[in-house]
Amino acid sequence: MSATNNQDPAIIDSSHQLPEHASGGKSSALRTIIILAVILLVAGFVVWRIYVNKQDTAAEANKATAAANRPTPVQVVNVQQQTVPVFLSALGTVTAYNSVTINTRVSGQLLQVNGRTVSPQRTAAAGD
Repeated sequence: MSATNNQDPAIIDSSHQLPEHASGGKSSALRTIIILAVILLVAGFVVWRIYVNKQDTAAEANKATAAANRPTPVQVVNVQQQTVPVFLSALGTVTAYNSVTINTRVSGQLLQVNGRTVSPQRTAAAGD
């Protein structure tokens, strides 16, 4: 046997060595930097969305507060007795969007108007 046969073949034959990019080195560091950059971008996006969502929620709360503090517009009309021609055949519950409570300034029963006795069957006339 010769002295060249006892040596490591990888040291003797340089054509079978691994390329530099497969052995780690610069590409491993570059890959780590890219992964960290992607993670930081995703984390930054999540933080930004949370911040924007909090601002939107605060703006909606301010709008709701402003809407609650303003008076509700109403219209005044003379009372008329008539039938309401609205018919609907359906199952369910009907609920009004808005409601009004009308209260008298004085409680009690109305017994006389301008010196005349009031009866339950009598209809109030204009000026009573």
